[in-house]
Amino acid sequence: MSFPQIGPLIISQPNQVVSVFNRLINQIGNLVNYMNGKPQLDSINLTNISLAAGNNQVSHTLGKVLTGWTLTDNTSAATIYRYAPSNNTTLFLNSSVAATISITVF
Repeated sequence: MSFPQIGPLIISQPNQVVSVFNRLINQIGNLVNYMNGKPQLDSINLTNISLAAGNNQVSHTLGKVLTGWTLTDNTSAATIYRYAPSNNTTLFLNSSVAATISITVF
């Protein structure tokens, strides 16, 4: 992940302190706005989830409706997809065969 560049903060004269401080605050605000636009930064890894063939409900602890999820490990040749919209506690997954998976939810 790359962050926006922050320019140098060189003070050559004492009367520039206010100007440099304002630039610093502006750059920190830009960095915070950049990071707020990355929902993956608020994520949880769920490991060793056992799925049966068919519909499964997977609990998560994000406390919000998911923005997305990523399959990070799969012990079988299962096809896995979301069969219903998630809510603030549960992700609804369908698996073509029984499998043990790991996912990242965000």
